[in-house]
Amino acid sequence: MYDELINQERKGLRCNLLIDYPFLNQLKERGMYTGYGKEKLQIGAIKMFADGALGRRTGLLSEPYYDAPGEFGEAMHDQATLYEMVKEVRNHMMPIAMHFQCTFNEGVFHLKGIRLSL
Repeated sequence: MYDELINQERKGLRCNLLIDYPFLNQLKERGMYTGYGKEKLQIGAIKMFADGALGRRTGLLSEPYYDAPGEFGEAMHDQATLYEMVKEVRNHMMPIAMHFQCTFNEGVFHLKGIRLSL
């Protein structure tokens, strides 16, 4: 399907791929970066996860889940690890697509000691 959409002269679909963080070193080794690819299929940002999902009660909140007292969710990484991961991606000059469900307060996301300002 992708071959048909990319290699034939059809218009409309463009794919900007989000690459999961664990594959960053493979991208570096191959000289791949944001924008690498063809007009219709390119590498976009590095996808990272700060916390879990709301449905599984793993999205990190400042207050407990209404139906699960005592459950606040969980961070995927501690502050130092997340900082180093972000730094590594940015040193490769790639944008980051960060997934987080955490509490939002006055333009700043709080992840139990991690501040991500918008």
